[in-house]
Amino acid sequence: MNNIDTLNLFVKHCIKKERQTRYLSLIESDKGKLIFISLLNHDVYNDLNKSVYDKNDFKANNSDGCYVYHCQYDFGTLITSFKAAYNELSLIDSWLIISTDGRYVAYRPESTWDKEIKLILKVINQSKH
Repeated sequence: MNNIDTLNLFVKHCIKKERQTRYLSLIESDKGKLIFISLLNHDVYNDLNKSVYDKNDFKANNSDGCYVYHCQYDFGTLITSFKAAYNELSLIDSWLIISTDGRYVAYRPESTWDKEIKLILKVINQSKH
C-alpha cells in the first residue's frame, strides 16, 4: 500500500464515523494534507474511535517499512524500519506512523507523551485470519 492507502485505512478504521469524511477529504489535496498534519496535535486524538483497536497486541516488526506523518517530513515519508522511524520521532510530538501494510500504528499527540498510542487494528487482524 502507498502512504495515502494506509492513511485512508487508518481513518476508516480508527476515526469516529462522524469525523471520517472530513479527514478523508483533507488528504485529497495538498492544502488539506497540511491541515491534517496540524490536526495531529490534538484533534486526531479526540476523534479516535478507541473501541476499534487493541493496543495490548502491538508487535510491529521493527524491520517493516512505514509511513511517517509529521510537519518536519514530507507527507507520508517512507522509512524502511518502524523502529528507526519511532526512534527518530521519539523526542518530539504530534506524529503518526503507519506500517506499510496498514496493520500497525503509533501516534503521539502534542505535549502528551502519556497519551501515546501504539496499536494494531483489530479489523485488519480479523481479515488476516
